[in-house]
Amino acid sequence: MSGGATLGLALAARMQLAGALLHEPAVGSLAPALLAPIAAAFAAGGVAGFGATLYGPSWTAQMSLDTDESLGRELAMFRGFEPMVPAADQGPVTISVGELSPPIRHVSVGALVDRFGYEQIVIPGARHFVAVDSPAQFAAAIVERVAKTF
Repeated sequence: MSGGATLGLALAARMQLAGALLHEPAVGSLAPALLAPIAAAFAAGGVAGFGATLYGPSWTAQMSLDTDESLGRELAMFRGFEPMVPAADQGPVTISVGELSPPIRHVSVGALVDRFGYEQIVIPGARHFVAVDSPAQFAAAIVERVAKTF
């Protein structure tokens, strides 16, 4: 999910994966406004502002190992990320979005699907912090993807 999903997109462009389920990755110029509120929250409140804005009320500062300095570098990296064409003969890559995620998240996932032909699923009742807020729904989506792939 999130930054890990973004790294998954980078891997999908560089090597053949058996398959992947990537929840709400960064998408660069496909949805340039996606990370703006998060960057503003980081500028105003550091790690605490970033986490609360990105992940919502389930997130606490104790969940982060980041400092303002390290998170600033990571945020700059993710803001500069541009998704690329998937590697040849790529395994199935599914991009998920939470049903209750903000509209910009749905737009960003739709842009990836339109540009690169990935499959899209909506995780019922979920938001961006899917692994914490909706673990059963996320696990069910993973199991379904694995069963469909293998």
